Parts: sequence; C-alpha cells; structure tokens
Amino acid sequence: MMLRLAIKSLISRRFSALVCISMVALSAIALLSVDTLYRGTQSAFGRSVQGIDLIVGAPTGDINLLLFSAFQVGAPSRELSMATFTRWQQNPNIARAVPLMLGDSHKGFRVIGTDANMFEHIQATTGHKAFAQGHAFKHVFEVTLGFEVARKLDYHLGDELILSHGLGHHSFQQHKARTFTVTGILAATGTPIDKTLQVSLDGIEAIHWPPATLATLAAQPNIGENPALKPDSLAAFYLTLSNKVRTFQVQRSINQSEDELAQAILPGVAITQLWSMLDWIEAALLGLGSLAALIAIIGVGSTLLTLLDKRMDEFQLLQTLGAKKRFICTLLAVETATLVTLGMLAGVALTVMLERTLLGIAQNHWGLYWPLDINWLWLGGAILTLPLISGLLLAGVGAWRLRN
Repeated sequence: MMLRLAIKSLISRRFSALVCISMVALSAIALLSVDTLYRGTQSAFGRSVQGIDLIVGAPTGDINLLLFSAFQVGAPSRELSMATFTRWQQNPNIARAVPLMLGDSHKGFRVIGTDANMFEHIQATTGHKAFAQGHAFKHVFEVTLGFEVARKLDYHLGDELILSHGLGHHSFQQHKARTFTVTGILAATGTPIDKTLQVSLDGIEAIHWPPATLATLAAQPNIGENPALKPDSLAAFYLTLSNKVRTFQVQRSINQSEDELAQAILPGVAITQLWSMLDWIEAALLGLGSLAALIAIIGVGSTLLTLLDKRMDEFQLLQTLGAKKRFICTLLAVETATLVTLGMLAGVALTVMLERTLLGIAQNHWGLYWPLDINWLWLGGAILTLPLISGLLLAGVGAWRLRN
C-alpha cells in the first residue's frame, strides 16, 4: 500500500525522480568502475604468471626479476649460465622448464629467445591452442609473433623481418645479415606475451655471430643441429614442478646452490610485494571514485531537500485532511529509499553493460582481458543499507520541518 502510493507520487514528479535516479546511478558507476578496474588489473597480473611455480635468475631482487622475466619491463643485471638451466631442467621434480633470452627487439617489441616449452606453457595455462595461425618455429631463422605484434605491425605468415639489438624503441644495431620468417601467430592471452616475438635459442645466438661466420650457415638450419649455436647463458627461466609440495624445497636448493649464485622467487609472492608498494594507486583510485560519488550524493540530497521545501504545502494539506505525521514521514522515507534503490540498480546494470562492452572491444582489438570481478557481497550490503539510511535521514528532516 505505502510502496504503491510512493511510486504514484514519484511518477507524478517523474522528471525530478529521473534526475535523482541518474545521479545515484552515476555515483554507483564511478565507485564500481574504479573497484572493478583495480581488481581486474590485479587478476591480469596474476594471470601473467599462472602456471609458473618458480622464476629463476641471477640475484637481482624479487621485483626486478619478476618484472623483466614475466612483464618484459627492465633488464637483468647479469645472466645465468646455460649449465644451471640444464641441471634444473633435468631435475626429476621439474615438469617443465622454459628458458628466456632477452636483449633484442623489433620495432619496439621485445624478442624472447626460448624453446617449444614456452608454447606448451601457454597452452597449459590458457586452456586453448597456443597458436591462432601457423605453428612454432622449427628452424633457426624462424619467428613466431604475439597477438598484439601481428595486429599492430600487420604481419602475416611467411613475412620476413629483421631483428635489432637493444630493447624498446632504441635499437643499437640492426641484425641485417639474416632475416627471420614468420611461421606462427599466437592466440591472444591478455598477458605481456602478446607484445613479444619468440625465436629459438639458436636463432638468438646466430644473429650475434659475425656476418662472415653467419654466412657459412645453411639458409634454414634445423634447431639443435649445430652445437656451436648453443648459447652459454640465459636471462632467466621458468620452472613448473610436477609436485607443488616440493616448491619451497626446490627454491631453497636453488638459492643455496654452490655451483652458481642464483635466485628463485615465487611469482605470486613477488606480485603481492609489488602491489603492496603500489597501495597509493588503489587509494588514489578509490579516492577519485568516492569523490565522484560524494558529489552525486550531495546533488541528490540537495534535489530532494528542494523538493521537500516545495512539498511542505502538500504535507500540511494532508495533515489538514487527517494524515498523521508518522504517515507523511513514512511516505517520504519510502519514496527516498525507492529512488536510491532504483538508482543503484540502474548503476549496477549500466556498469555491467558498459564494462562487458569495453572488455569485449579490448579483448578483440588489443588482446587484453580480465574478468568482470564485482564484489557482490559489498554491493548487496550497500543496496540494502544505503536506501534505508537515506530514507530515514530525509524522513527525519521532514519530521523536523513539519514540527516547525
């Protein structure tokens, strides 16, 4: 009865009601978008190291090792010997070892020297085929491309390209003696691997040979057939263990090894350390979202108070006709709670529609993806409590005005 009366009252003032609902919806969109963006970014970071139990490199600090090996940011201070990688690759506790050689690039995109285990790792962690087109490199002078590289540079299977020495857009030397042929394009993963090129370890070693020596190689030598192309060192490598229980044991063995100084980190722990250093970003985002929501709430409050002033004659007429103050205050509370509830529900629906649309565009065009991770528990509590609080506050103001 009271709800139906409140709805009819709002319909009679539909323009003002729509303004209030829009303000509440905008405040909900601001807060939800900030929260979802931050939580989605954290999820994307975690997905980048999914399936990696340990990252091993020369002692350089947990975060630096994580950044240059998993996110292609920065560079190693020094490298590990190939003997260390081979020793741990052959360890019975290791299910998969992925080598990483860095230091070269192509038109601003990093080149990773690796082997077939990289593509097995991608397939195992994404749950779908690693390649959208083509296949992994089989010869020394073949290259595979990440999704973003192929899209932005408009490369296709069979295209030839030249690698450069140096990282980023600053290339110190063009390796023009041999070109690389594109044999495969990776499917989008939404991780930094989409913005890299992958060649064999032999290929990385070959392009750093003197041109005269390089000319003695066949046009497309098979990977592994020339022992002289085997590199002596690596930037880092990933380890996936067959038994996760032994992770800490293997980590301790690597860190305490007397054969060569090395550092093994747990990528999940390193990401937690990284986010703890960036707490101010979360605070800034939440602060901006809260400020936008506060401005909207103040706007709603001022609009409702203005409407309340205009409706005092209506309330006094109702009192003259026999309506009690409690009835009027209850009606006012129900109207306000209905406005806030409708506004929050509209904000949630619009946020979900907007972010699903934007995430679909980002995934199709830029290879970015993160789940639409809304904190439904927090949201449900807000939908239940905010309308009640706002209704009681405005009812209290109305009761005070009627008394005076």
